[in-house]
This record gives sequence, structure tokens and C-alpha cells, in this order.
Amino acid sequence: MPFIASAMLIGLVYAFVDFLKALTNKDKNAAVTQLIAWAAGVGGVFIAGASQFASEIKIGSHSLETLNGPTKLFVGLMIASAAKVVFDVKKSLDGSDSAVQPKLLP
Repeated sequence: MPFIASAMLIGLVYAFVDFLKALTNKDKNAAVTQLIAWAAGVGGVFIAGASQFASEIKIGSHSLETLNGPTKLFVGLMIASAAKVVFDVKKSLDGSDSAVQPKLLP
């Protein structure tokens, strides 16, 4: 498995474990935020797959327009999870909290 695909799969597992921790600790904000991120990632992949640019967007050796539904779902989840990992790394490096964002839920 190529490095990028492996890293994105690791990101998906990391995000899922973090989501389960949020549920266990009754952290509604973190759980809802992750669900919205996953929905946005999947929605974005399906919208991009239906666009005129789909043939130019490559996922591995395949264009986005040739991927089936379950594969698009998986790719969307992986992209959203990778974004969470990047955000968590950025947050951990920002010791001054200058990138702090308001919570999604009150």
C-alpha cells in the first residue's frame, strides 16, 4: 500500500478512536464536529465526482469519476480524517492558542 494511502488510513483510525473517546466522555461538541467533518468530506467527494472536473481528479491511479459509491465514501472519510489530524498537529504546535476557534455547540 502506498505511503499516502497508509497515512490516510491511519488518520481515519485515529479520528474514529478520537470520536469514540468523545462519545464515551459525553463531549457532544467534539462528537458532532467530527460527524459534520465526515459528512462534509463525503459530500465534497460525491459533489466533486459529479462535476465536470471529476475526470481530472486522481485518487491513486483512478479518476474520481470512475470510483464507485463505497470507494467515494471511504475516500471522503479518509480526507476528513486527515484534515482532523492536520488540525490536531497545528493545535498542538500553537502554544499561544492563537488559532483557537469557538465551539460548534454552546
